[in-house]
Amino acid sequence: MKNVCTKILSFAALVLVGSLLLTGCGDESSNGVNTPEAVTTTTVPVASSTDVKKLVSVGAGLNFNAQTGSWSEMAMDPVSQTPGVIYYDRSAIVSPVAGALKFASMDAAGNWQIEVIDANSPVTAIANTCGGGATTATCIGAPNVAIPTATQPQIFTAGYLDGGTSSQAIVAYAYGTGGTTSSLSGKSIRFAIRNADGSWAVTTAVSGTQIVALTTASVGPAITLIDYPIKGLRMLVDDSNRVHLYFGIYAGTANNSVYAYTMRKADGTWTTPVAVTTTTPSALAFVSAAPTLAAATGVNQSGATWCKYTGGGSSTDGVNALLSLAAVDNLPAASTQGFLLRCSAANVDGSCSAWQGLDLTTGCAGACITTTPGLTAANTNMSSRSDITIDPVSGKIFLSTFYAAPTLTAPMAAASGILSTQTAAACDAGLTTTAWSTVRGYPTLAQGTLGVRVASDGTNHYMASLTGAAGTNIVISKQSTALAANWNTTPDQVNVETTTNTVGGGFIYNQDTGVFWGSYGALTAGGAGAVGQDLKVFSAYPGDITSTGFVPYWFVDQTNFVTSSLAIPMLDAAVAPNGTVGYAYYYQEPGGAPGANSRVYYGIRGGTTLSPVFGERVVSNSINGATTFTNGLHPSLTYDSTSNPTIAFLDGGAAAATGFLMVARSSTGGASFSLERIDGSTVTTNTVGQFSSIDASPSDSLGVSYYDHSTGATGQRLKFAKKEKNGGWRRYIVDGPGSSNANGCTTAATSTTGLYSQFQWTSAGRPVIVYQSVVSGVKSLRLAYATEAETSATYTWNCLTIDTNLQGTNTRGEGIDFVLDANDRPYIAHYDAGIGALRVVTCPSGGGAVTCAQAGASSFVGERLNYIIGVINSTASKPSIRVASDGKIWVSFHGPADQGLFTASKTSGVWDLLPEVVESSPTNVSSTYTGHHGVMLLNASSSPMLFFRSFENWIRYFSKDEL
Repeated sequence: MKNVCTKILSFAALVLVGSLLLTGCGDESSNGVNTPEAVTTTTVPVASSTDVKKLVSVGAGLNFNAQTGSWSEMAMDPVSQTPGVIYYDRSAIVSPVAGALKFASMDAAGNWQIEVIDANSPVTAIANTCGGGATTATCIGAPNVAIPTATQPQIFTAGYLDGGTSSQAIVAYAYGTGGTTSSLSGKSIRFAIRNADGSWAVTTAVSGTQIVALTTASVGPAITLIDYPIKGLRMLVDDSNRVHLYFGIYAGTANNSVYAYTMRKADGTWTTPVAVTTTTPSALAFVSAAPTLAAATGVNQSGATWCKYTGGGSSTDGVNALLSLAAVDNLPAASTQGFLLRCSAANVDGSCSAWQGLDLTTGCAGACITTTPGLTAANTNMSSRSDITIDPVSGKIFLSTFYAAPTLTAPMAAASGILSTQTAAACDAGLTTTAWSTVRGYPTLAQGTLGVRVASDGTNHYMASLTGAAGTNIVISKQSTALAANWNTTPDQVNVETTTNTVGGGFIYNQDTGVFWGSYGALTAGGAGAVGQDLKVFSAYPGDITSTGFVPYWFVDQTNFVTSSLAIPMLDAAVAPNGTVGYAYYYQEPGGAPGANSRVYYGIRGGTTLSPVFGERVVSNSINGATTFTNGLHPSLTYDSTSNPTIAFLDGGAAAATGFLMVARSSTGGASFSLERIDGSTVTTNTVGQFSSIDASPSDSLGVSYYDHSTGATGQRLKFAKKEKNGGWRRYIVDGPGSSNANGCTTAATSTTGLYSQFQWTSAGRPVIVYQSVVSGVKSLRLAYATEAETSATYTWNCLTIDTNLQGTNTRGEGIDFVLDANDRPYIAHYDAGIGALRVVTCPSGGGAVTCAQAGASSFVGERLNYIIGVINSTASKPSIRVASDGKIWVSFHGPADQGLFTASKTSGVWDLLPEVVESSPTNVSSTYTGHHGVMLLNASSSPMLFFRSFENWIRYFSKDEL
């Protein structure tokens, strides 16, 4: 069974082999991993343990994460035929300074896996780096600027190494500090390759010393501030899996710049980077007048391709590399021009040895582009974003460009154009100034192009654009005729999405599958770039490119920051009878348009004890576009006797302040779920189902306690719903307005009772609920129980207030956890929020919960744990309590004062002197999230096993396991 344990590829696989993973792989058993060493009669064996920590969920639909799409680039896996996306996340806190370079890859089922390649590290004590524009910050994949723009330089690039039957994703990116010219030694270009186990191996392709050496020959006036001297980074992989990197550097003004090149050889080492051109392009033979390649703002986004086609091409790999670049020209001032760069000869090792260039706009001495207006005027922005491709049939070069002429009303408004050589085999023959043509692409107002591609039959040409003066649309256009006129605006175009604003990405075409893929960043409704963009990816077939077409898109990574101010429990976990460790949680996309699109997820832990793996799936999803939907709040998980999961949760309803208690049940081990609406109302301000707590009895009856938050005389009460194995649901009012129970339960309309409810069946099938009740401002910990059998159609509830000793400011029962041990003895953990103290309540007489309750409140004894906790968030900071088979009591809790998650235990009547730190916020990171929503289970070692919210706002796992 070893292969089953170590090679889990999907959630379905985890479900199918779940019990084998947990029992046959030494996960929670004594099968193979916990066998003690031989001992003598005079030796006392002591079990050693290790802390196992694991990231459970991060990424779209998988987390509580705060993320940014921003600029992106795509690459196609040559083996799996699925796309990958590289992008910079400005807000991710990983190292612990904000900012990380990420890679998202799609599997065959259409699911996205997100991985962190590299993360920022602090140069000084900066709380947030790239997102704030700090020039001294270390930035990955993006310059030190506050908000991305349409002309943001591209300083990362992605590709794949093709092994025939396997592939490896690769990325190259700028790394280092910004600042003055003297800081060039702090800049470098890193190269990362993805290993088979999903980790990334990061090395340096071009060092800071080499960066300085490349600019030494360039002499020009220095400037005092250079935020991002490396720009226009492009990568190509040749047929021998050698990686070719091209990049621009400027160290001063337009007269002090260089465009450079290096190659990764077969042995993994890099050639010494060489200058392709400087302000005096001695190393580059231009067909027309030489442009300034890396002037004041450097080289912006560029395109790259191999200049090969059916029927020709050089026999030497790497010779025919072709790039499209944009550079600032000094005459006229501040105008940006486009040009092509071709590698025209190679060294023995396959690296480029000579280059040829063609200026396409200002300064052109040959057959220049004449149909684009205003290119000789100052402030012209031509080709600052571009992409290039080759017609697979004719060998023609197609270049999509972006320009903004001063004659346009909006400076950043642009038209997208296409340049094409009109002779076949042009690329192989070399760059010439003859027979170039230009047309204006659709639409007239655009921020730029994502890219241009040619269909595999060579007849149709496609371009993806950011359209509108603010880049509010993503549009794919098609041109089927010769490039002699403007592109058709109808019917050969389709609108992918209309957004608040967009930032460009990539556009690729898979000739094997006939699918177009594109990536882009879309601003959320919450702000114009201040937080960031959702990273989205779309796919389309050529037949979709019509005015009535439809193009689907994925939320790959999102600007989601579900903060603790939501004051809701969002995570639960449980262990099934067969040993399956499961978890359930709530996830919400950004608020506002286009909709909340919230979900509840179910996942399980597989793998081995020391090397766990996790898989999960969506249980229920709100309707995208209904902004008031909050589907999945307050999840609670239990298992029946056959180890099938059941989840109770709140569906926020289609109208504001409405809600329903929902139950999702599975008969397939969690592979699929059916949904039932148990209670609720469509009347505004009636929210039913908060603080749900579900438990399955030994005979598989389901019981759920929950809070009815409806307004009016019948609201703010504790309710209970029950379903016997073969019966229907029954609902009961336990405590609060509308209750008919006289045994200590209140009917006062001014009460608020039922908050933080926690429910358990006793072994005899009696329901017991612990909750908070607020009457006339007094907050108390309450317990309710019924003595009728679980099959009874009616229940008579009994309510009593417990743990009132030294109550003081009346803030007991803030955040509650409650369990019964094997003998039905109750154990309760809750906070006294008035003093920020954790309290534990038990029944010292040793009786079961019902017996203790019948004896009265005095049979329950509460004690304060003397740890400094601080001001808790009563729901996000909910403690967790468990009892081991030997009677040892474990608690886990969030300590806001120390920004961490802690555990403590009580053995032989004595609590630990100091709690143990499970997770804490790193130095220089102030995060109130660490330890929120923590839920504790006990593993096979009778030690804590926890799921919790990490400082990055992700879900993490911790287990103290025996070796």
